[in-house]
Amino acid sequence: MKEIDAAQFRQIVRRGMEHLFGERETLNRINVFPVADGDTGDNLVQTLRPVHDDLDGWNEERLDDTAARLAQAMLRSAKGNSGVIFSQFFFALARAMKGHAAIGPADFSLAMEQAVRDTYAAVADPREGTILTVLRHTAEEFKRLALSGERYQVIFEKAILKAKEILERTRDMLPQMKKARVVDAGGLGFFLFFKGM
Repeated sequence: MKEIDAAQFRQIVRRGMEHLFGERETLNRINVFPVADGDTGDNLVQTLRPVHDDLDGWNEERLDDTAARLAQAMLRSAKGNSGVIFSQFFFALARAMKGHAAIGPADFSLAMEQAVRDTYAAVADPREGTILTVLRHTAEEFKRLALSGERYQVIFEKAILKAKEILERTRDMLPQMKKARVVDAGGLGFFLFFKGM
């Protein structure tokens, strides 16, 4: 696939959400940062489920219109730190994709890069070892592959390997994760979503 259009974007986002939904309890169980309240899975599902359930009724023909609607819907249903960061990333991504009826890998990678910068800026106390770290490294790898001319399928396959690698490194980045010997729950949530895509 050379470009992602509105219908394809809805399809891959739906797959990402469904992959994440299946791991709700795992995300709850490993949630230790910023506090061990065991609700990351619940918050991400509550953020994404209303959007997922509405997707079939969407019929926007342009990618940027679909992305904007997705972002607004996520912001309205955002729950907890992970849900807010997740929705903030998609809000920034939609803003970066404005003007695109469909999007190729290079432009998508630049939109991801901008979305990561905006998400870091939107978080009051951005901490490495969290979902932000996984987002940033995944976007960097996506851009490296896209600008070298790789196709979407190859980019996703290779970028997910980088996402998994950096996710594993979150075990040692913050004291809470190191003590509990777990990866960051929000980072795992994004990894699951991206893998589902």
